[in-house]
Amino acid sequence: MAQKSKNGFAFFERGSWYHRMRLYDEEYLVRYGKKGGFKTEEEAEKSYMKYLEEFEEQKRNLMRKKDASIEFTYYLQKWLQQQNYFQSNTKKVYQYVLGQALVYMPKIKLCAVNEIYLETVIRKVSARTESYRLKLYELFSMALSDAFSDSLIEYNPLKDCKSPKRKKVELHILNEQEKVMFIKYVKYSAWYLEVLLSMFCGLKRGEIYALKFKDFNMEERTVTISRQVVAEYVKKENGKYTCIPVEKEIETESAKRTLKVPLIIIEELEKRKIRNEGEKVLFGNDYKDNDLVSCQNNGGYRSLSSMNAALKRICKKAGISTVTTQDLRDMYAERMLKSEQVSFSTLTELMGYGSVEETYERYSDLLLQEAEQREAAKQIVSDEKENQS
Repeated sequence: MAQKSKNGFAFFERGSWYHRMRLYDEEYLVRYGKKGGFKTEEEAEKSYMKYLEEFEEQKRNLMRKKDASIEFTYYLQKWLQQQNYFQSNTKKVYQYVLGQALVYMPKIKLCAVNEIYLETVIRKVSARTESYRLKLYELFSMALSDAFSDSLIEYNPLKDCKSPKRKKVELHILNEQEKVMFIKYVKYSAWYLEVLLSMFCGLKRGEIYALKFKDFNMEERTVTISRQVVAEYVKKENGKYTCIPVEKEIETESAKRTLKVPLIIIEELEKRKIRNEGEKVLFGNDYKDNDLVSCQNNGGYRSLSSMNAALKRICKKAGISTVTTQDLRDMYAERMLKSEQVSFSTLTELMGYGSVEETYERYSDLLLQEAEQREAAKQIVSDEKENQS
């Protein structure tokens, strides 16, 4: 551990004294470093005071040159790139939001940025989705605060602005212990394959109900989504309406997709085919052969409420809070985002959402929660080490 001087300017490590330093590079961005090789603490402190005078003079010169300095958009991108203290997931969210904002940002010098300019950009971007407003405000605020501290601007135009607030999308995601209990009980139910398709492929229940065996490529281990079962109200002879499941082609192109499936789903699919063949023999001519993977015992379409009703019973047996088919899809999104292998645009394609904004609105908080949890865990470990020393 480095030994610090009484005033904190200098520190001793690896056999010599050092002092910290800040310098502006050719792009007027602050670089942090250290200077060492001093034999005594006094030499390091003397060097620091000399450097400090040079740095202050450099700041004054920079302020005089700022009218010809960098553009705001360039500064933001460079600033964000240098923020190594962000968790990777947090940085990914800010990078995405900034990328969406750049098209709405007229070129302007950093020193000319004002409150009206920022509010206009934030308003235009948040028109696409409200959750962008808060993240963009946070990004602008942090970057401009650093620009002010580094004397690149005379004041922070967001300093007196009220921070916007957004209503969070409440997701119900099981913790790891609950997931273990859930899988333990669902594994021996008649809904195991449906749960796997939702949790590990992100399929909606209507998409699952419309799946046919021909939609799977067993060798490539893929499934193609092109249909869904929807609820349709039909008028009966007595004048009353009844809800029946109806298969329809998916009209939205973004919702049509081909996905890779885990081996466990291929294995369960083969078991399901054997089971369905058995039901076909049992029902004989009364069997409705639609080649459906998920169907009633007689081969007919399932009602849309049947899977959630089954999940409720399974969760009750497992002693955990009830999950729905949407919750299973959310757990798929959580796994894909936290693996750091997919972006919001990729997740949009995988889950069949209509736009990246829709995906971001629902799942951006998952990444931020993950970052906060990691930071909290690091702090606990750090506190424990300090207590032991």
